[in-house]
Amino acid sequence: MTRASFDLKSRGRVTDSRFIPQRYDEQIDTGSRQSTAQLRYSGGVPRITGGTLASAEPDPGETTLDPAREGGTLDPLTAMFAALHDQPRAALCQTDVVIFDGARRSAIRTTARSDIGDEVICTGAYTRLAGFSASELKRQTVYPYTIRFVPGGDGRMQARQLTVRSTYGKAELLRR
Repeated sequence: MTRASFDLKSRGRVTDSRFIPQRYDEQIDTGSRQSTAQLRYSGGVPRITGGTLASAEPDPGETTLDPAREGGTLDPLTAMFAALHDQPRAALCQTDVVIFDGARRSAIRTTARSDIGDEVICTGAYTRLAGFSASELKRQTVYPYTIRFVPGGDGRMQARQLTVRSTYGKAELLRR
């Protein structure tokens, strides 16, 4: 096991299944990396307004991403919500979003769907795209996942289990 903490906050809107972030704040400690970031959005374009990412010098060989070129991306928490929120059965397994956290670009894409009785299994991957250090990219670039949805009490499907293959092995999030 490793000690890690993630404190993420996001605010935004949802319109016609489209997620529109307005602000994002994070404090992350992975044990090997500590960072803070504050992003504000205008017209779908993120702007870094504070945190350690605003003043961080890139590592040698690392590409610095320009937030002005990251329009249409989601913050990490909104992207997680996009994949895991309660939704109608017909809308499941359609997540395809690009994420920008203030320094790095990644994506969550669902690639397959299996209907098994009342349950639906979505299969996909989280992929690191740009802004990561060479050592991060060498360690792992693609993180395959499955999400198991079950019927909820309101007629919509609820994410019950997320399983992802991480650098440390299999990780699971369970909803009880």
